[in-house]
Amino acid sequence: MREYINSRFAFSVFCILCILFVVGCAPADISSPSDSSSPLLQSTSRVTPKIVSTPVLQNESKNIIVEKANESVKEKIEQKVDIEKNITVEKKVTVEKKIELTFEQKVWKKRIETAMGSSSCPAVVTQTYPKEYYQGPLIDTHLHIPAMPDGMPEESEDGGWQEEDYTSQINSEGAFGGPQALLGVNVKMSEIACTLKHEGTSRNFAFFPIYPEIYLPALEIANKTMMQYPTLFTSFIMPPTEDMPTVDAVVLRKMLQVYPTLFQGYGEVGSSPTEEKNPPVDDPIYLENYKLAREYKLVVYYHPGWNQVNNWKRVLEQHPDINFIVHAEELEDDIDELMTKYPNIYYTANPQFHQHFKLYVGKSKEEFLRAVEKDFDDLIEKDLQRWEKVIEKHPDRFMWGTDRGDAVWNYDIDVGLFLVKYGRAFIGRLDPSVQEKVGYMNAQRLIEERK
Repeated sequence: MREYINSRFAFSVFCILCILFVVGCAPADISSPSDSSSPLLQSTSRVTPKIVSTPVLQNESKNIIVEKANESVKEKIEQKVDIEKNITVEKKVTVEKKIELTFEQKVWKKRIETAMGSSSCPAVVTQTYPKEYYQGPLIDTHLHIPAMPDGMPEESEDGGWQEEDYTSQINSEGAFGGPQALLGVNVKMSEIACTLKHEGTSRNFAFFPIYPEIYLPALEIANKTMMQYPTLFTSFIMPPTEDMPTVDAVVLRKMLQVYPTLFQGYGEVGSSPTEEKNPPVDDPIYLENYKLAREYKLVVYYHPGWNQVNNWKRVLEQHPDINFIVHAEELEDDIDELMTKYPNIYYTANPQFHQHFKLYVGKSKEEFLRAVEKDFDDLIEKDLQRWEKVIEKHPDRFMWGTDRGDAVWNYDIDVGLFLVKYGRAFIGRLDPSVQEKVGYMNAQRLIEERK
């Protein structure tokens, strides 16, 4: 009888051990404890009381069984995680292989990195000016960003390349006499930014050249510039072709779609002495592009041609919701009439010497600075005779700008300091009630209104 009881007791213990082993091997709950809706968590809650209330086993034996079961589950989970990690690594390697750069992409990547690279910038010294000069904030509404070289070097056997010799291109004479500025070759964006910080302009309307043949790397330059210097520049898309100042609407849309919120303006476009074809402001190619300016809320910056006042009247009448900025002497005699009738035209007054390039250009900044410093007072008087009355008649429509570009020395710190000194001297001679408007407020309002 005792053997029968012992046998029954042993059999009962064996059955309970099996049950506990099965329960202990159940998958561990890996969800958050706060997730009470998890079916796995609810199942665990029902099983736990059975383990605690079983009086047959000693705590030590029970803990050993549960620990072994949990170790088994943990080992399985770790194996699963390792497998998933391996799969992720394999996927990452596969993706990296798929996006391997082509030779042309490598060249442009290097050029962009060089153009956006760092440079040595001297410590900024706060400038002081005579008390009769304008002392307030200053926005330059006419700054040309240099283009990058667009040629493609020959690929070497090892996949590398030797950059082309740009000496002849750099030494070519432009409107300011040369040497020509090439972004990433003899000037960087960091050097331009350094000059602007030294001269003290708070913001600059920057015309980024976006040629259709290289529009993606050119857009990358504009985007990186605005990310790096978001308050120093106001970005305008300037999309010339080989023989015209602008692309058509189809190409322009393709460019704008890459970074839909990157640009605040379209220009500088219009009549250009460097282009073979210069359609008037109401040409069909521009009328289609104005639709995109409206869609993307862009200010239009236009260099007018001669004898186009009637063309301007039609455009301003037909596009009252688009603001146009013009500059240069071609529309100078008509700007008073246009401003009186149309509220959507603005004017950037550039310094006098920009209208007489041959008198004030040379092969170096030293020649330029000697010439303009010598005639400084005379130039200020000529600018006042030319602009003072019309500016004070339309004080909410005029802005100041330098029209820098072309020559590499245009981006030099000393030249920037002079241009700002000249601008402050000129604005300081205007009626005090209009000085801040010309200096920065009109330009600032134009950009704020487009939002």
